[in-house]
Amino acid sequence: MNFLNGITNLTNWMGNVIMPTLAGLFFALAVVRYARGYAHQYIAWSGLMCLMVSGLLSSNQAMTIGRADHPSRTRVYVGGTGTIDLSGDSSIAANIYAPRAAIALSGTTTIFGSLFVRRLDQAAPVTIHYDVDIRRADVACPIM
Repeated sequence: MNFLNGITNLTNWMGNVIMPTLAGLFFALAVVRYARGYAHQYIAWSGLMCLMVSGLLSSNQAMTIGRADHPSRTRVYVGGTGTIDLSGDSSIAANIYAPRAAIALSGTTTIFGSLFVRRLDQAAPVTIHYDVDIRRADVACPIM
């Protein structure tokens, strides 16, 4: 098995097994917390999010991913080989790893973070702000 097949298998496994299990667990915990009268908390703001996609992404509306002040906390791994189509004006604050996929941007897009893609096709202005924090990804995220 080569590296790209390994990434594809990992995204399939994460998307079809682990993520639904975690989503169910988080939902069950939220129901229990609500039933016991605990206050609502935004825990995910200080953590790391990894989105693993076994196919491709597509959106014809404006899309917002991640936070511009901490793009290194959001990572998107795409295992598909086609084209990721983003038609609306988008703000992406993430590090996107899609070595076998092309990204087609037809709306004004601002990217905070990095792109590792096969090809970038743009039909509207694209601004990329490279985030140097990704070079220190092994350092713990600060608590906000």
